[in-house]
Amino acid sequence: RFLEGDPEALGEKLKELIQEEQPERGERRRNRGRNSEDAPDFGRLSEFFQRQMESRRPGRNEKENRAALEEWKPVVADARLSTARVLDGDGKQVALATVVGEDGYLVTKASELPGGDLYCEFANGLRLKALGLDENGAWDLALLKVDATGLTPMDFEEETPGLGSFLAAPGTGEYPLAIGVASVAPRNLSMAKRAFLGIGMAGADGGVRVTEVSEGSAAEKAGLEVDDVVLSVDGESISGPAQLAGAISAKLPGDRVELRYRRGDEEKDAEIELGRRENVPPNRDAQNRGNLMGGRLSDKRVDFPRALQHDLALKPEECGGPLVDLHGHAVGVNVARGGRVKSYAIPTADLKALLGDLSSGAFTVIDTSALESDLSDADEAIAKLEEQLEAARKAREEAAAALREARQ
Repeated sequence: RFLEGDPEALGEKLKELIQEEQPERGERRRNRGRNSEDAPDFGRLSEFFQRQMESRRPGRNEKENRAALEEWKPVVADARLSTARVLDGDGKQVALATVVGEDGYLVTKASELPGGDLYCEFANGLRLKALGLDENGAWDLALLKVDATGLTPMDFEEETPGLGSFLAAPGTGEYPLAIGVASVAPRNLSMAKRAFLGIGMAGADGGVRVTEVSEGSAAEKAGLEVDDVVLSVDGESISGPAQLAGAISAKLPGDRVELRYRRGDEEKDAEIELGRRENVPPNRDAQNRGNLMGGRLSDKRVDFPRALQHDLALKPEECGGPLVDLHGHAVGVNVARGGRVKSYAIPTADLKALLGDLSSGAFTVIDTSALESDLSDADEAIAKLEEQLEAARKAREEAAAALREARQ
């Protein structure tokens, strides 16, 4: 029933499994730090849900339903000619690729590529052996080459889509793989350069509700607790999780923010020194809950120099293909499924800079975003040292004046 689009059937099964799980839930609540492997019932529930999500057909009221996708066929008609399926030696799809040169150049998601033979299969059924020329680890992109001419390079749009803009992910078929909207503007996702608060988030009346607090995080050190509601950051009101995430990710590790939050009926203030994500142990239970709710995520789904976030539900093996707007122009290349309702794409401007001169067979342009970030860090360090130097000079002048006065 569920596979035929009846969500109530899944609900009934979930209720049954949860009821069976009830006796152990209290003990797990008292031991929240445990990994999911310590909770066999939760693992069984997660595996069941994930199997259903990967095999079901969308219901008639969902955006991935064939009727909803029908209207998007003209939008992706040209883009699908610039899209290829990347296959392994056994003919299994491992990723998608985007044609970027008519003489056989394509880009795809590097971390999804296995060792061994690779093939690119195009919309007309043509299947050609692909050679991996180069990889860029920061962007998780690989440059492929097939022995062909006259391919149709993707038509790249120069403008970044505004928030809420409709987007689609073409495959090689007539219908798009998924449709959705741009949800967060392009931003730096490099973990080493981004501040980390360390909370799980959900929408709440007047702010953002804390759903979990990571062990060892800035949030835990500041005393935040589950069910606190974050109201503002540095005096700016927060209306949703995306806004809070954007406010924190715009900061650097070590920056301090003024956080106002509500606990019960009382409002509190906290000055928090933001940390780094890599300094906080991963919450495996949270990761499994993400898988549980939306299917398998990309193994490499964070730490990109810049990415556009959207809500298209792509499978990991559907990354590497183009992301197009309503005119069928590519606004980026999909690079990761990052969560239940978020995927990431490398924006067009960054991709074009990386490609440089394709005839070299390599990503020829240096990734300047990382260098610019290092330069910004260095400028900040210099500014702090100059402040300390000025304070030292002032202290020296005061000491010298006091010494002169004492000698008189």
